[in-house]
Amino acid sequence: MKVQIIPADKGGCGFYRMLEPARVAKDLGVDIVVDFGIDVEATTNKLTGMSEVTEVKTDADLIVIQRPLDNSWTSLLEQAKKQGIATIVELDDDFDSVHTANSAHTNMTGYEHTGAQWVRSACELADHITISTPALEKYGIGKSTVLRNCVPESIFDLTPVYDLNREPLTVGWTGTTQVHPLDLQVTGGAIGSVVADNELNFAVVGDGVDVQRFLGLSKETPFTATGWVELENYYETLRDTLDIGIVPLEMSPFNHAKSALKGMEMAALGIPFVASPTREYERFEVYGVGKLASGPTGWSKAIQRWIDRPKTRDSDARKYREIVYNENTIERNASQWVETWERTITSRKSQK
Repeated sequence: MKVQIIPADKGGCGFYRMLEPARVAKDLGVDIVVDFGIDVEATTNKLTGMSEVTEVKTDADLIVIQRPLDNSWTSLLEQAKKQGIATIVELDDDFDSVHTANSAHTNMTGYEHTGAQWVRSACELADHITISTPALEKYGIGKSTVLRNCVPESIFDLTPVYDLNREPLTVGWTGTTQVHPLDLQVTGGAIGSVVADNELNFAVVGDGVDVQRFLGLSKETPFTATGWVELENYYETLRDTLDIGIVPLEMSPFNHAKSALKGMEMAALGIPFVASPTREYERFEVYGVGKLASGPTGWSKAIQRWIDRPKTRDSDARKYREIVYNENTIERNASQWVETWERTITSRKSQK
């Protein structure tokens, strides 16, 4: 089996869904190649201006394409099928449900021939689809496999937050409001109140734009924002910045399709976190990781409990970290990816 994977980027999306599974799969003996493009023969249709692939130049048995957001990928999938090459489309977002206030909305659903349209077309053509949550099964009913996000074992090499004993505590969030335009507001000002009442700090791993306003933080609350952090420094920055994490999410179709990755990262670093009750965070809490909160009172109580009970805060953080280490690392789950690739190749060969 030879597999060629094509990540959408070198950031978090490509890292968790493509690069890290490929790294571990290679350690398991899989012949795997990572490319950020693929060699093809193609022409451009003079009437439509769209790419028409006439040959896919690869000796791979399987091509895995992440986030195929334009026509060229759809055309490639059509040609790969003609050549008998198995194909998988990899998705970790509900592109049909990107919020209108999200900076990516226009490119996804804002006009004709959008990214979401091409994703749908690609999913119809692909032999199989790998997805991060069950909510994304709509893109390939009957031919999709849920492969949930995991963290690399290397994250556990860092000293956990509960061993750092920092005072005063810092409550914090990681992200940017450009792609989370309505998430922070679900806390209803509770974060600002609980941080101020307990004279805590607040920090953002991100640019910090509009965060103080959306969370209702007072001008007196010590506030820091790290700015953009490169992936290779992200875990250490997150560990060095937050003592208690928050993952507020608007109750929307887009967020219900998202994984519990932010909470998983925090848990792996020994950061106890509170999250909104989206489907994956509900599942994660049942699993024993994280706390859920709805409405201002829920958010205040959840965080205040950890402020008032430092021993409980530490014991919860230790438990969360242990569960993630035992169950949610890429190393422990990479075989699921390999098995899915093997099944897809076998299925394609049987159709020759």
